Amino acid sequence: MKSITIIDDNNVDCLLLKSWFNQNNNFKVIHQYHSGIDAIKDSELLQSEYCIIDVGMPLLNGIDTSILLLQKGYKGKILLVSHAYSHEYMIKAKKAGVHGYCMKDRDVILNCIVRMETEAFCFDEIAYKDWKKFTEKHNLLIS
Repeated sequence: MKSITIIDDNNVDCLLLKSWFNQNNNFKVIHQYHSGIDAIKDSELLQSEYCIIDVGMPLLNGIDTSILLLQKGYKGKILLVSHAYSHEYMIKAKKAGVHGYCMKDRDVILNCIVRMETEAFCFDEIAYKDWKKFTEKHNLLIS
């Protein structure tokens, strides 16, 4: 059973993520935080294999939380999630050295975690392709 830490400022999202993992016998949520600040304070205690972090938290966003966790020696894999795909977040996530970024969707998250077990990284290519098609269609893509 894979251990999970959830960091999300939205209590409803935390409960939803936790229920998704609890429905799957392969995962167990062992830590849950409502801010990156609280997680950083407890970074020595974070022994989970995966850390699922909301990228858009207001006090300490998911990118900065990830960077600080990695600097403090977190050994698990970090997956950033958001309700709306953002190419900017994907680029920042890659630069921060996290292991993945995807939409906050049950199937997408579970698929990313499975991919992260066999591959070093998992970035939501489907959402990226959809974003690219949309921006090209509307002449928004900047070279």
